[in-house]
Amino acid sequence: MLLYLDLCCLNRPFDDQAQARVALETKSVLIILDSISESAHDLCDSMILRMENSRNSHEDCQAYVAGFLDRATTSVPDSPALKQRAAELRALGFGVFDAYHTACAEVAGCGCLVTCDDHFLKVAKRNAGQIKVRVVDPIRLAGEVGF
Repeated sequence: MLLYLDLCCLNRPFDDQAQARVALETKSVLIILDSISESAHDLCDSMILRMENSRNSHEDCQAYVAGFLDRATTSVPDSPALKQRAAELRALGFGVFDAYHTACAEVAGCGCLVTCDDHFLKVAKRNAGQIKVRVVDPIRLAGEVGF
């Protein structure tokens, strides 16, 4: 399955692990990343992930994420159609980055877009009938049978 992980997922291993939820999400993200490293699943990259990651002031985190994105089997370039779809998603209530991540995942034909962002998950659930990708949290995805 082709997976799109937004930046909050890719950065989760660098967050403070004191909270149980963060630690569990980190373990789940690492399971997902391991499945990509082992070629059980594929990773989708995008210009918005690269741009967002380049703004990270923590060089070690930025380098880790960039290195992982280099392993992607699919990359979504910017295009007028992508911008149009992101604008449509913004009108549905998605944030700017979330709209672009969703549009990229749709264009690439990803099976899942994975995020730790509660607001993103809520907006995606509310608009599930109007988006063409399943938006899921890492705990749920890592716990699914066959993952």
